[in-house]
Amino acid sequence: AAANGFISAEQALTLDARCSENMVPVENLKKAAGVVRLAMIKAVDYERASNWLDAAIEKRKAAAKAAT
Repeated sequence: AAANGFISAEQALTLDARCSENMVPVENLKKAAGVVRLAMIKAVDYERASNWLDAAIEKRKAAAKAAT
């Protein structure tokens, strides 16, 4: 974690990439985390943001499967 109490640039990039790879809008994650930029997520909330993203990805996969 970065010294300022927020997630590191690498963690922000990881979340951003996971959103892109799984077609989950980054805006949704930012809204769920209550931030304007991913870099503003507190280090202590990184795991929660990551778990939220896991759930969003699963939901998206389930919806895609149901649509076929």
